[in-house]
Amino acid sequence: MGSCKLSAAAKAAACPSGTSAHSDASDDETPQHKVHISKAFQMGVYEVTLGQFKQFIDAGREDLLRDVFMEDNSQGDSAAVTTVTWNDAQAFIHWLNKKEGGSRYRLPTEAEWEYAARAGTTTRYSWDNSKSQAGNYAWYDKNSKDVGVQYARAVGTKKPNPWGLYDMHSNVWEWVQDWYGENSYRNNATNDPNGPGSGVGSDLGFRLVRQP
Repeated sequence: MGSCKLSAAAKAAACPSGTSAHSDASDDETPQHKVHISKAFQMGVYEVTLGQFKQFIDAGREDLLRDVFMEDNSQGDSAAVTTVTWNDAQAFIHWLNKKEGGSRYRLPTEAEWEYAARAGTTTRYSWDNSKSQAGNYAWYDKNSKDVGVQYARAVGTKKPNPWGLYDMHSNVWEWVQDWYGENSYRNNATNDPNGPGSGVGSDLGFRLVRQP
């Protein structure tokens, strides 16, 4: 969501196959495998900001201004918007498409998000395999939670990944289009995967987020 500038090439993501799982990986994140993204797509360079989302609120969604939303979004218009449900994100996208005309905006699939986050790299992070440079690229425990800062930050204040995308490793959780399904990662299609047709995890099922 948000402003789109980067156009990703339509090619297979260069993820090695048959490698051992990282010790930090969850059971539903393994085994690592190749995924083919056949269609070019664009990603917002920055996370959607509170300033952008306020335009949607002002257009008739004042009902979103609940106490918890106001408290969690008190860091100014340049901060990434947070405390937004998947359905509210979809409503924002629908409003933005109608406002600009067409159907340019949508949530990425989980595979597209991962492809864009890796930005052509095969290392653990988009910069390398260690956390030694994390403070230059991401907001994480040592420069946020551990020093008593747990709110959304202004977007684009850390270094971008190799494709010019900011905050892919940090700041706020980011919605993707897919449902969460048991074993969906293992059993998902390898060509343009978009997840299972319905979700599990609650009476209504869960949508996926990518978290910092």
